[in-house]
Amino acid sequence: MTAKDLIKKYNIQYHTDTTLQVGRKPSATDLQAIKDNKPEILAILIAEKKAKDDAREAREKAIAGIDGLDALRKAIDAEYAYSREVNRRFEDESLSSFMPGKPASSDDLKKQYPRAAAYIKAENWTMSGNVDKYSAGQKALERIINDENHVTVIAEMEAEWSQAAHEAMMRD
Repeated sequence: MTAKDLIKKYNIQYHTDTTLQVGRKPSATDLQAIKDNKPEILAILIAEKKAKDDAREAREKAIAGIDGLDALRKAIDAEYAYSREVNRRFEDESLSSFMPGKPASSDDLKKQYPRAAAYIKAENWTMSGNVDKYSAGQKALERIINDENHVTVIAEMEAEWSQAAHEAMMRD
């Protein structure tokens, strides 16, 4: 049995650079095979871990490279915080009647950074409890991260959701 076969059969996971985590109890002969192939198994698992880490870093770098994303997120967060504070002050009559200063609208930033706005819209869809809407948002999110045309991606995301919603309505 090869090292890859042992990894798959016993769900062997990388634990540290010198230890393995075996998911299922191996037979005596397979245990010996695991011990004999430990360096190769470790090398495979370390390479897989490095590939996953590199992919995650590349994805994070691509997200960080979306112009205006941080500024737009901060503006949206400020609008949300303002809305919460206004509501809190209306509900609690003992608070001062002076309202906090209204933050700048995020609409200008959405126009200035349409790709960032598209990313946030798709990201919001991935938080949906509806599986079809989540799926459409997730696909769009990945496509925007991979630098596809955000206008086309959002249009296709909305069309996919519209089609899924229509099909669901027809089933019911």
